[in-house]
Amino acid sequence: MATSADDSGRKVVRHEAHSAEMLGGFHKMRQSKTLCDVTLWAEVSEKPFAVHKTVLASTSEYFSVMFTCGMREIDQDDIYLHGITLAGLSTVLDFVYTSELPVSMETIQDVVCAASHLQISSALALCETFLRDEISLDNCLYVMNLCNTFGLKQLAKEATDFVAKMFQDLVQKKSDQILDLTWEEFLPILQNNKLNASELQIFQTVVQWVEYEREVRVYEAKFLLEAVRFPLMTWEELHNEVLTTPFVLRDKEAHNRVATGFSYHSTPLMHHLCQSPDSQVRADTESLVIMGGWMDEGRTAEVLFLNDTLEVPDWARLANMPVARAWHTVVMMDNFVYVLGGFAKGVLCASGLRYDPRFNSWMKIADMWEKRFFPGVTWEGKILALAGSGLGKDTAEVETYTPDEDRWNPGTPLPRATHGHAAVVFHNKIYISGGRSSETPNLAALTDLYTYDPDSNTVVHKRHMKHRRKGHAMCALQGRLYVLGGGEIAPAECYDPYQDLWWTIPGLEGLGRVSAAVMKDFIYFLPEESVQVEYFDIDTGERTRTKPMPIKRFGAVCPVFLSEHFKLKTQHYYVFL
Repeated sequence: MATSADDSGRKVVRHEAHSAEMLGGFHKMRQSKTLCDVTLWAEVSEKPFAVHKTVLASTSEYFSVMFTCGMREIDQDDIYLHGITLAGLSTVLDFVYTSELPVSMETIQDVVCAASHLQISSALALCETFLRDEISLDNCLYVMNLCNTFGLKQLAKEATDFVAKMFQDLVQKKSDQILDLTWEEFLPILQNNKLNASELQIFQTVVQWVEYEREVRVYEAKFLLEAVRFPLMTWEELHNEVLTTPFVLRDKEAHNRVATGFSYHSTPLMHHLCQSPDSQVRADTESLVIMGGWMDEGRTAEVLFLNDTLEVPDWARLANMPVARAWHTVVMMDNFVYVLGGFAKGVLCASGLRYDPRFNSWMKIADMWEKRFFPGVTWEGKILALAGSGLGKDTAEVETYTPDEDRWNPGTPLPRATHGHAAVVFHNKIYISGGRSSETPNLAALTDLYTYDPDSNTVVHKRHMKHRRKGHAMCALQGRLYVLGGGEIAPAECYDPYQDLWWTIPGLEGLGRVSAAVMKDFIYFLPEESVQVEYFDIDTGERTRTKPMPIKRFGAVCPVFLSEHFKLKTQHYYVFL
């Protein structure tokens, strides 16, 4: 018994078991065929089902339209349901009258077909729950195809993701199921960003599929090869494995696809101009990466990433930088990571490196004109080194790097020599905040915020921060700027560019020098004296710690797309590839 009040203030007493009792009453009436007013027949079946129109219309959109919109069946005593099996109809009707859905993997297709045809959404939802719970290596391809057949879009996506994750096991243990797929069924798997296989393994599986029924499938191979990302193979794989495949050599379209891979590898410095869907890492979300930095023992070349494919995300390793480095800046462009300046081999340097997550490899780029540590940003396809600290003095100079030319050129200087400042591109403007300048009295940290346009050589000063900061981080998220760290007790602040206003964010005090980046709508940050990266939810104000790093360090954090295949095989810190 439950009570509530209606709009007029009257007390409403509710019997919570009434609905179940009423449904039970209808079920008994159906069993005894009392007051049943229509008979349903499944396709190719001699078993009748006596039911009540009112009950059907209340639970099925199909029957609701049939019995209320003047269709001819409204006056018929017998209704024949084509395309619905006896098992499917019987199970769905049991659900309608009892709210219970007896189902197994042997009957699920019949039940989904009946529930879909009769538009009984609650029964379909239970079928989806059952399939989600029962999906396994043995049946995942069947579940995926079933969901696609009956338009269960969300579950079809989940099933395809499951197949993609289990792809290597399927190829090794259930290859017959892969080979039995039509090209239309196979294609979404090959297009999936979670596909757990190297591009060479993907190509080899396509070849096996073609050879299984060569006479027919050699003409369908072109559709599947469209999903193979040849630029993500090594030059040796393309030359030794792909070009030795007979049908690739004979098919002009296939040969042209392979040529894109060779073209990509022929000009490494031109990669920014050659980006396409084929050159993108198979990943839907970014992973947090820490590039080098300081450890108690000194500088480190080690590169870590937070592996979110594990039940509890843990740290694992990427390829080390060629040289240990700290106080460097990290800039992202086209999912390449540029590591610039800072200290290497014990001295301030002007050198730069580019990390390519497609091949987990490093490449040296041209040196800057000045040795320095500084903040950097990307701007109109170029990288800008913004002022910073050089050999014993601060600088206001700006340098611009053009990737396809591998060249640094002088840019328009900042208003004054500064180091320890932060910069971020936001709404097509470069925002610069804080820092310290030898031009200011007592070398005090600054509260400045201004926009800098290197094209028009204009600087527009904005409202100052509430707290002095240097060595802080600045991020753009959801239409606002956030600054954190850079002071022993300074709390984080948020800036609204439309109102030109700052306000304090509680809960992020005392961070000191900090490195930060935005990923998945959170601000991830690494304080200098911490062994843990944390992330901050700007909506709830909650701070959450990630798993501690194996060794304490203070490095530059950045979000990078890493392939699911790479993350799955590089599980933990002590697994090094």
